Amino acid sequence: MTTGDGPWWKSSDLKIGIVVAVVGGVIALLVALLQPEDSSPPSGSASQSDASHSELSQAPTGASVDPKPSDGPSDETSSSTGASDDPKGVTESPNSPYDALDSLMTDVEDIKVGDRNDLDVDARVVAEEKEVHPGFEVNLSMARLFPVNAKSLGIIDNKNVPRCASRALVKSGHLDLSDVSTEQSVCMKTDRGRWALLQVIDYEEGGIGVDSVTFRVGFLKDPS
Repeated sequence: MTTGDGPWWKSSDLKIGIVVAVVGGVIALLVALLQPEDSSPPSGSASQSDASHSELSQAPTGASVDPKPSDGPSDETSSSTGASDDPKGVTESPNSPYDALDSLMTDVEDIKVGDRNDLDVDARVVAEEKEVHPGFEVNLSMARLFPVNAKSLGIIDNKNVPRCASRALVKSGHLDLSDVSTEQSVCMKTDRGRWALLQVIDYEEGGIGVDSVTFRVGFLKDPS
């Protein structure tokens, strides 16, 4: 095929068209190569991410998880309960008001004396008054103490124990136990010259009046 100016492949219009087409193709290829890839996650992944973020935002702040189980109650827990170091605890004795004076005495013993009986504090002997015993200090009759061989007999406030020698209210005759309050005791100086303390801890009623009296008896360490 030919044109008016020569063969068709020598036409200037055709050459220009070819050049334009080639250049356009090159430009399109470059644009395709330089186009950035779409890095946005799929819609499903975005939903999961949003859900995770929502859960994290709802979690309480300051929460922590101890990876190891506790070995037992802490010292703070033990101390807050106020528990005693002694597992048995402290039990108050029924005779605790009388026990309080035990530390001021030696040879402490509870002695039950029947009505119309004699008491030898030094020998810790109780006998009926008809029996002969030179060491008896007092005789108990109708809840009253009558001195036999006691050198001194009186009443002392427990707050002044053990100072029987200087603080006791000495009786010249018999001593009525009804005059001894729960905060007082009986002071006695035995026939051997020892100061003893007698605490009335129990009465036993009989057919007529008091049938017997139980004393807590001990020798005072420092009766001055």
